[in-house]
Amino acid sequence: MRTQYDARVEDLRPSDYVLVECTCSHTQLLTKSMLQRYGLEPQSRIMELGSRMRCRQCEARGRVSISIKWEK
Repeated sequence: MRTQYDARVEDLRPSDYVLVECTCSHTQLLTKSMLQRYGLEPQSRIMELGSRMRCRQCEARGRVSISIKWEK
């Protein structure tokens, strides 16, 4: 397992989640399969997704914080 800042999509296990929180307080949990369906390469760094994501609630781009919920 890598640190959160170095983690890539390929490092996620099926029970791991990526928590995306917008400044408008909208939150979304994403799984590895969801990220792959959006066309992300396995080598993509997870923490770099923040600038590419758009909030479904307020439509703002790049105003999200990302964290990884690893399986225990």
